[in-house]
Amino acid sequence: MKSKILLIAITFIFISINVFAQSEFDKKITNLHRNAIKTCGMIKAPGNHNSTKILKALSSLKSEIALYENTYIKNPPSKYAKDPLLKSYFEEFDDIFDALITRVKNNNYKRAAMNCSRICMVFNKMHMNNGTLDLTDMMFSWKMQTTMTMNMLNAGNTKGAYNNLNIVKMVYEKMLRLKEKRIDQAFNMQFEKVNTLYENWYSAMKNKNVNKAKSNFAKFDKNFGKAFVMSL
Repeated sequence: MKSKILLIAITFIFISINVFAQSEFDKKITNLHRNAIKTCGMIKAPGNHNSTKILKALSSLKSEIALYENTYIKNPPSKYAKDPLLKSYFEEFDDIFDALITRVKNNNYKRAAMNCSRICMVFNKMHMNNGTLDLTDMMFSWKMQTTMTMNMLNAGNTKGAYNNLNIVKMVYEKMLRLKEKRIDQAFNMQFEKVNTLYENWYSAMKNKNVNKAKSNFAKFDKNFGKAFVMSL
């Protein structure tokens, strides 16, 4: 039953996707997404963390989202004008930045990093609800599904992991169709590196070669971030 519900949700994502020209709001919020991902990159980086620099970046993101909330709740962008949840997206972003600031101040970077994916989840929800899902959203879903598959495998849920490959494939193929519309040589070169690692992982999973799947996923996971940021 759970797999059927998830399949319905993924199908809804596909139906919701539209190709659209970015409005001024979309450009601003995309830039915020880019800066949030870069800030999370600093949070996730092992070794010496520059707390002052990270807190400054988080404070800037918090101020920026407050500005957009004040601006766009009163005058919502046309693509989002009918969405009764518009204000809640800004509130969720603000809550996430508060959580990140608190954890960084306490030097709890492991817990802070756990909140980073919530940023992309809110973007996905906002875009899915309003039919504006883009390549970055689908790349996030692609990474989320591959990670979920490996988490199942590592937990000993081999049946669930292999069954989830069907959903991984669906998300991947839809993501590729959006990627084909992207004319960006630098991004395409970086994407192909990640894509090759993914294909190696997927092949290992299909052949039930667990050790090879784990090895290839580790490489895919390590290299995904750069292509993901470049997709914005």
